[in-house]
Amino acid sequence: NNWKKLPELDKIIGQIAPTLEDFLTTGGEPFLNPEHYRVLELLVESGHSSKVNLSYHTNCTIRNQKLFDIWHKFKSVSVHFSIDAFGPLNEYIRFK
Repeated sequence: NNWKKLPELDKIIGQIAPTLEDFLTTGGEPFLNPEHYRVLELLVESGHSSKVNLSYHTNCTIRNQKLFDIWHKFKSVSVHFSIDAFGPLNEYIRFK
C-alpha cells in the first residue's frame, strides 16, 4: 500500500533501471499489488528488463495472469512459496 504514496515512483524506477540486476518482492501476497505490475511495465519500457532477475516471496493465494504474461520479458523469475498451514493449524499459528 505504501507504493501508492510514492508519486515519484516512475522517476525512481527510471533512475535505477540501468543498473538494476535483482528485484525482490515479498508478501503476504505481492501478486495483489497493482503498483507492482506498474513497476514491471516501467522496467520493460526502460529497455532493461531482460537484465533483471525477479524474485518473489508469496503465500500463493492469488494467481495473477497479468504478471505471469510480463515475466517472459525478464532475465529470470524465482517464486518462493510460504505455506505454513491451513484450517485449525493455521488458526493456531496465527493466533492473535
